Amino acid sequence: MKRLSRDAALVSLVSFVGKNVVDVGCGTGDMCGFMRTKTTALSVTGVDPKQVSLSSALQKWPGVAFRLGSAQSIPLPNESVDVCTFFNSLHHSGDVHAVFQEMHRVLKPSGIIYVHESRAEGRLTPVVRQIEDCSALKATTFAGLDVELASGTLFKCIRQEDFFQPIAFPNYEAFETYFKNVDPDFEKPLVEKKELIQQLFFANATLTEGLYAFDHPITAFILEKISS
Repeated sequence: MKRLSRDAALVSLVSFVGKNVVDVGCGTGDMCGFMRTKTTALSVTGVDPKQVSLSSALQKWPGVAFRLGSAQSIPLPNESVDVCTFFNSLHHSGDVHAVFQEMHRVLKPSGIIYVHESRAEGRLTPVVRQIEDCSALKATTFAGLDVELASGTLFKCIRQEDFFQPIAFPNYEAFETYFKNVDPDFEKPLVEKKELIQQLFFANATLTEGLYAFDHPITAFILEKISS
């Protein structure tokens, strides 16, 4: 499989020209910031159920609108969005059908969902599993996606891409900082299981040009709204 960074995959698969975008499960807002500053999106809104994450996001990205909400309750009007994005957040969003119903509500006709989900495999997985084990959630989410797309009622898949996302860290401390930034709740397991996580990090990483590198398997979907 080819290797693509998260950002490169996004801009190669999604057109942002003049689009209103909502990032669902935005966490501390880094992808919102990227889309606002590095693409031609007209507007970017981040939605997350955790106020602590949104507070951090607001400090880092003042040019982005952030709202408290969830994938099943987006605080936006009907048919007001062109693109909905999920970066490793769909598996945290609950019932896929309920999520798709809400996405169908907020998206304009022919609007799209961009789903970027890591697979529960690869050499980074045993490390991350000590911080948060999402294996069962991911399996349920991918199964739910298959069911929804097979029904052909709300969305159709217009493209699917499988690739490796290269992730590299200069040291273990940088790895810790990265995951604390993803979700402040990750600090607790990182502290409590530091010795084990550190051992797994060094055992599974590939040392390349002074960096501890991982190729993380990703599946990306572009789903287009089916109008009623």
